[in-house]
Amino acid sequence: MSLILHKSNRLEILAQRLAEETLRSPLSSPFAPEQIIVPAQGLAQWLKLELARRHGIAANLELPFPRGFFFALMQNVLPEKTRTGLIEPDALTWRLMEKLEALLEQPAFKDIKSYLVNSPDPRRKFQLAERIASLFDQYSVYRPEWIDA
Repeated sequence: MSLILHKSNRLEILAQRLAEETLRSPLSSPFAPEQIIVPAQGLAQWLKLELARRHGIAANLELPFPRGFFFALMQNVLPEKTRTGLIEPDALTWRLMEKLEALLEQPAFKDIKSYLVNSPDPRRKFQLAERIASLFDQYSVYRPEWIDA
């Protein structure tokens, strides 16, 4: 497995280089998926169509987002002890929402309770849980010792 990084501020140039690279050095097995890391779903769809236009077909492509790609890579490479400490923010958001209600009665959560009570919008609790989950995700990357503690 090799990692090739192309940089440009023009998508058309990047798509052209990718099309050329996939023709120049195909994968060793036709059953192995070509992995192309993309930052957004819209770009993934556009890239599939662009590769199909340039090659006549686009098949067996995996287009993960950077986080998903590196999360899978860490799971495959890191020792078992470290792998269990990884946090998936989407799942953590819902777990935090579930736990948040019971914590609101504690004095330490007085400000959070008033923040949530001041708005009748139920999305506020979800957005708060989502932000907290995102912070824990950042901690797991940049401050794993905090998560371990």
